[in-house]
Amino acid sequence: MRERSLNRYKNDKGFIFPLAIAYSLLTFVMLISSVSIYVSEKQYTSLMKDYYNCNSMLLLALKHIIDMVDDGKEVNHGVVQFSAGEVSYNIQKQQDNNIIISVQMKNSRNETLKSEMLYNLKNKQIMEWKE
Repeated sequence: MRERSLNRYKNDKGFIFPLAIAYSLLTFVMLISSVSIYVSEKQYTSLMKDYYNCNSMLLLALKHIIDMVDDGKEVNHGVVQFSAGEVSYNIQKQQDNNIIISVQMKNSRNETLKSEMLYNLKNKQIMEWKE
């Protein structure tokens, strides 16, 4: 009786090799999909880091520009340098105590981001922001 049950698992019908191939292919497909997901997440993380660095540089430069304008300095254009890039700006005076601040940010990858703000000197607040 013991001999009969062992005969069932001999490779007489050839099912072990195709089963091993199927398991190998399944494992390979799962490995490739996991690596693909990991690479996508790393790229997303890198893009988000660059995005937040750009926004941080833009906001810090804007704060610097607004502080200079509020202090009464006559500034028309300039560049604010950061370790991750630079922000250049232009200031145009408008009527009704408003100025337009045009800002262009360039990061280390040479990607640019442009914004334009309408700033009210009397109320000391940003009235409009366009990207």
